[in-house]
Amino acid sequence: MTTAPETPAPAVEPDDDDLPEQLRIRREKRERILADGGQAYPVSVPVTTTIAAVRAEHAALEAGQETDVQVGVAGRVMYLRNTGKLCFVTVQDGE
Repeated sequence: MTTAPETPAPAVEPDDDDLPEQLRIRREKRERILADGGQAYPVSVPVTTTIAAVRAEHAALEAGQETDVQVGVAGRVMYLRNTGKLCFVTVQDGE
């Protein structure tokens, strides 16, 4: 005769003192964001332009040349190649 397997006891949340330091820091940060009325896990980004517009505006830049312009774009990562210190990403425009 076989017996039904025992149901494992539900996981008990450890006290904050027992948590690793990084996890404790992350939880405290989340609580501060929520207390200030913010969203701990926002689902949107402030999009200020499109990828095509950035390319058009900065088409004259030479390789290695930089600007102080900061933009917000949204899209989907279609391809990612991480070579260690350098990362190449192909992004599809999105909203």
